[in-house]
Amino acid sequence: MITSKQTKNLYYLDRDSHIAELVEEIIQNKRREVTTFLERKKNDLESKDPGEFWTIEDTTKCKDGGLEKMMFFFRAAVVPYFVRQENNFWESKIPVELLVKGADEMKRSIGFTLYNLEGQKTEEPNSMTVFKTIKELQEFLTDLENVCFLDRDFFFPDSKHFNELIEMKGREATKTQVLGELHEKFKNKFQDREVTQ
Repeated sequence: MITSKQTKNLYYLDRDSHIAELVEEIIQNKRREVTTFLERKKNDLESKDPGEFWTIEDTTKCKDGGLEKMMFFFRAAVVPYFVRQENNFWESKIPVELLVKGADEMKRSIGFTLYNLEGQKTEEPNSMTVFKTIKELQEFLTDLENVCFLDRDFFFPDSKHFNELIEMKGREATKTQVLGELHEKFKNKFQDREVTQ
C-alpha cells in the first residue's frame, strides 16, 4: 500500500512458510511499489530549493500475529460498525474517506490524539502504529467500545465471533457476513428508523 509518506505491505510467516518464496514476493512487491513511490517523491522535489532531499528509511519488522489480528479487527469490523451505525450507511462498500473520517472521530472521542511541541493535546488523531503490545491495543478497543458504542447505544462487533469466522471462511467472506449480521440487528432495533437496503 502506498500512502503520501510511506509504502507498506504486510506478509505472514508461520512454521510452514517457504522463506525463499516469501522473500521473492516481498522483493517483487517492494520493487514495484518503491519505484512508483520514489518517482512521486522525486517529483515533489522539483518545487523545492536545490539541495533539498528526502531521507529514505527501509525497515523490515516482525509483528506479533495476535497484535495484527486485533489491528485487522479494528480496521475491518470496529471502524465499519461505527461508520455504518453513525451514518445509517448500508451499501456494500464504504467509501475510504468515510472510513478515515469515522476512525479519526473515534480516536478524538477517547483522546487518542497527538501532542504538539509544547506537550499539549491536539486534534490530530494518533497512529495505530504506536501500539506495541496486545494489552495496549485491547485497552484502546475497550475505551472505544465504552465511549463510541455503548454511550451511543451502538452495536460493538464480537471479536471472538469475528476471528472464528475468519478461521472458517477467510477475511473477505467474514467482512461480508458481519455486515449482514449488523444490518439485521440494526433493523430489528430501530424498526421505526429508515434503513437503506
